[in-house]
Amino acid sequence: MEGNSYARYKTAMLVAAGLFAVWGVFGIFDVNNLPYSGYQTDGNNTVTQVAEDSPAEQAGMQAGDYIRSIGSIAVEDAGAMSRRGRAAIGETRTIVVERDGQPASLDVTYTHLPGTNKALTFVAILIGFCFLVFGLLPYLKAPNARATLLAIFGLTLGFSFFGGPYLSAYALRLAVGIISTLLVVGGFAALLHFTLMFPRRKALLDKRHMRDWIYGPAALIFLFLLYRGIFQPAATSALNVITGVLVGVLIIGYFGLSLAAFVHSYVKATAGERRAYGLTYVLAGLLVGFLPILFVVLVAVVAPQVVIPGANFFFLTIVLIPISLALAVMKSDKAEDSVPVFTEVQPHVSMST
Repeated sequence: MEGNSYARYKTAMLVAAGLFAVWGVFGIFDVNNLPYSGYQTDGNNTVTQVAEDSPAEQAGMQAGDYIRSIGSIAVEDAGAMSRRGRAAIGETRTIVVERDGQPASLDVTYTHLPGTNKALTFVAILIGFCFLVFGLLPYLKAPNARATLLAIFGLTLGFSFFGGPYLSAYALRLAVGIISTLLVVGGFAALLHFTLMFPRRKALLDKRHMRDWIYGPAALIFLFLLYRGIFQPAATSALNVITGVLVGVLIIGYFGLSLAAFVHSYVKATAGERRAYGLTYVLAGLLVGFLPILFVVLVAVVAPQVVIPGANFFFLTIVLIPISLALAVMKSDKAEDSVPVFTEVQPHVSMST
């Protein structure tokens, strides 16, 4: 039976969930130690936004400033920047910026996170736990192929919301960063694979090398980010832009294709199939959960200098995704156990196919 085949992953799933949950709890206790500067960049060292009454504003930073160095370390020196520990609360670091072609030294004293930022950090951790719980729930009830993929997606994306405790040892920070990157890119690929399996397995999966097309791009992007993390080449403007584009392609590509795959399933389904498999509220959950994030990422890739008002809150809708998917998978499992809605023969699918 398919369920018995996939049930053998139960111990590994629960162990991973437990470890990730502990990591998330440690992150909760570290929130009060997170430093706050109050400025944001476009990913290529140009300041796009300075928060009112923030340490950056008090130091004289302005939108449009190009950051040259932080604490006497050039921003292009990726190795030195990554090896330096995070700023402590109350610590002052001199940030040298270029403004209108002239250098300016700004002394930024880091403070605690303001109330809104702290609340958003706690909410992000809570969303991570929602991914863990709702990703695993269908798998624990009925371990099958699509529930297994949903569990992988929930575990990996849930972990990405956990900051975890601060690690003073650089080697540990590097290792955790590599593991986190692997989990996230793998989670995006698992989501796409899931949408090609739900509510029923699509014929597209039978095409030759289809698994390579699903997981290959994620593997290539991971290898590129791994190269940056381990070898730490100079963070030139060109390399920063390439990295931003690749990360944007990862998010837009996998999220966008996953959404397109599900919309296709929804359009092809009958009214009875939509009710039995909960496709309507899944579609609503995916649209509301995905589109704000896709919009922010798209703007960041195409026009990184553009500031979207309230963009820090857009990620909150993503919590609808694991909830709606979990409810739909459990609803579809119940429907299939009673009266099959789809009349076509469902082929057996293993993780290796």
